[in-house]
Amino acid sequence: MVLVVVLANAFYSLHCDAQDFEIHSIPGDFGTRFNCIASNSGEIFIGSDKGIIRYENGVWDLIDSSDGLSSSEVVAISAHESGVVFSTDKKGLYRLYNGKIAPLHQPLSLNYNAITAILIRPQVDTLYGTDNGKLIYRTNGGSFSQWKEITPNGSTARINNIHSERIGSNPDFLVSATGNGNILWVPQANQITTFNQSNSPIPSNIVLSSANWGDLSYYGTDKGLYITDLTGFPGQQIKTKVMNETNSGLPSDQITSIELVGQDSYWLGTDKGLVRGASGNLTIYDSQKSNLPSNEVLGLTKQNDSTLWVLTADGSLSKLELATLNVDDKALQIDPVGLMLYPNPAAGSVTLEFEDVLDNIRVLVRDLEGKRISIQEYEQADQVVLEINAKPGLYFLTIEASGYKPTMRKLSVIKH
Repeated sequence: MVLVVVLANAFYSLHCDAQDFEIHSIPGDFGTRFNCIASNSGEIFIGSDKGIIRYENGVWDLIDSSDGLSSSEVVAISAHESGVVFSTDKKGLYRLYNGKIAPLHQPLSLNYNAITAILIRPQVDTLYGTDNGKLIYRTNGGSFSQWKEITPNGSTARINNIHSERIGSNPDFLVSATGNGNILWVPQANQITTFNQSNSPIPSNIVLSSANWGDLSYYGTDKGLYITDLTGFPGQQIKTKVMNETNSGLPSDQITSIELVGQDSYWLGTDKGLVRGASGNLTIYDSQKSNLPSNEVLGLTKQNDSTLWVLTADGSLSKLELATLNVDDKALQIDPVGLMLYPNPAAGSVTLEFEDVLDNIRVLVRDLEGKRISIQEYEQADQVVLEINAKPGLYFLTIEASGYKPTMRKLSVIKH
């Protein structure tokens, strides 16, 4: 039995006014449906319904069935220094290296239609997930006869993503995110553990994306982000967090993609915008508050730890230089001396008074568990009156305004 400990959530969100994205439009005849994205050196690769798209320094290229692919629908990509491996929806599996395409051997006798997830572990093995819940793999350098197959707990749900992690001195765990919860597989012991809603706090069995950094694993579901901390595992309990629209201010519960940049620093793609998470704070980029061309984020990929590429449903590839975000950290904070909150304790309504006139004011009210109580917005004011419809207790107010860092205040609500 695996025990889990649910940690309290305390996340605060800020909608970002920014024009930071450098936008590149995918050529119109390169596809209308985009499935996946990966980067390798200076190149970006995108899987579409017309083939695999390659982009580098303003130059676009399309590789499709005329180049020998079994189908033009590319459904999974994994990039590594040894080349780019990708698959199509009709059992096609290929490597692209130095501009040349070569088909890869795969166990065609197995009953699946497409490889939907790929993990390359150099000098170890390559692992594939299929559209009917199988994990198939072979040791790198092995012959075709060495293919092995695993069907975790008899599941037939599509495997959407795979990542690997090393827990302390323990051997690698191969973790696959599926449509039936998430799976931990210890290859050496051939041990499989499935985490789903029946035995863990995961908010949904539909897992769309996953990523790992050290002891932390992130799972994007259709009902929020699920984070597990495996520090000390298996000897100690697994610690978990759930983030969603209600308790953390995410713009959407649909987490389509995850890209990690540090131990507690990450980017999330959702169907309602892009989210940057760092040290418990969330920054939201959407088409209303930034120059992100579309709120529907299909994929993310990081390049050389300095650039984030964002694939959106409108057919745009947007580039964000991560170093420029440090400028935001120099923004002024709303003057804590000039900010007045009264009455406190309050019953029913409370007044916020600023030293100066502020623009685009946004006040977020949360309870002690981080649950969002209300959001109130004002175009311009030096004083606002908030209506607090909440039961007696202690609450946190996060005050945001254009050109300023968010500021927090505690508010005690008493009975009328």
